Amino acid sequence: DRLLRNEMESIEFIGQKVEIKRKAFQKRLGLSVYPNGRVRVSANKSLSQKEIIKFLESNRDWLAKSLESSSEYQLKYPPKKFQSGEVYPYMGGDYQLQISHGPRLELRFVGGKIELLAPIPEAEFTPEVRAKYFKSFKASYRKAAEQIMSGRIESVSYTHLTLPTTPYV
Repeated sequence: DRLLRNEMESIEFIGQKVEIKRKAFQKRLGLSVYPNGRVRVSANKSLSQKEIIKFLESNRDWLAKSLESSSEYQLKYPPKKFQSGEVYPYMGGDYQLQISHGPRLELRFVGGKIELLAPIPEAEFTPEVRAKYFKSFKASYRKAAEQIMSGRIESVSYTHLTLPTTPYV
């Protein structure tokens, strides 16, 4: 049972913390750099740390270039603070967030803006309230996108006759 679970450890390489995710059935070494700068190596449980470091050394140039790209990305797209004026991508366009005081929590897409009505004025948001509203915002944002995409997929599917007319039994 323990062999099937993934294990996580970390090392330091070129001044960067590198997470090592060990998997029982991992066939190849994998190296990932995420937009937030996190670095992860996926490796088989039987592979030694020395072999992982050798792998990192052989990919040093790629890793340095990827970390530089990640830093540029972070500068271009800083983490959202969920406040009025921030821009959020939605369905191929950029929409500016406008948080307004309203009777209840509600999300609307108006013109080129995403309007969030909140029962508490934005100036009075505590970090907890901001986090709660952001969670609600993300859920509404996703639901709206799913409704639009569902309609588009259904329309295209029927146009191209890719959906069965009777359900499978």
